[in-house]
Amino acid sequence: MFGVLLDKKQLEKYMEKLASDQIIQENSDERTYPIENLEKAFNYITMVYNLLNEHIKLVIDIHPAGEWLLDNYYIIEEKVKEIKDVLTLKKYKKFVGLSNGRYAGFARIYILAKEMCNYTDNNISKENIEYMLVSYQKKKTLTMEELWNIGVFIEIVVIENIKEICEKIYSSQIQKYKVESIIERIIDGKNKKLQIFNNKSYK
Repeated sequence: MFGVLLDKKQLEKYMEKLASDQIIQENSDERTYPIENLEKAFNYITMVYNLLNEHIKLVIDIHPAGEWLLDNYYIIEEKVKEIKDVLTLKKYKKFVGLSNGRYAGFARIYILAKEMCNYTDNNISKENIEYMLVSYQKKKTLTMEELWNIGVFIEIVVIENIKEICEKIYSSQIQKYKVESIIERIIDGKNKKLQIFNNKSYK
């Protein structure tokens, strides 16, 4: 879920508070391994992608975000494959975990990636990654393994957020399909009435 968009100073303060509030444990819990949810998110994205292609064939207008999805679907598909290869369960469990709050058991770096993406509206750059990580580490130190793998977890979170956007695209496209169907029925009804009228006129 997307958070409120924060500016640089707000993000720096938020990252410091986040670090102060988190209590860490040595490892992450197996039950929080994100790959299953990643696969579900990608399956939903694929369903919406296929729906958009069908609507193009039916000459139904496409949601602006849907056009982006059509252009970038195969990049997302490739990223999902890469993440599944890189982030094994064995590797995930070795990351420092959280022991408090609603994300208890999750890898700290995964939740940090969530916060970074959600409060920047997925606008992740080298610059803002650096200052957010520096701000976090004023209160708690990240391991080298976490720092090396922050990119993988950011990619996971971005794909999860794309799935949320796809839910909105799906809702929009279904409404457009219904409208098109109603218009088509009205036109068909008028044409049938006109045909009946013309037939009667020639008798």
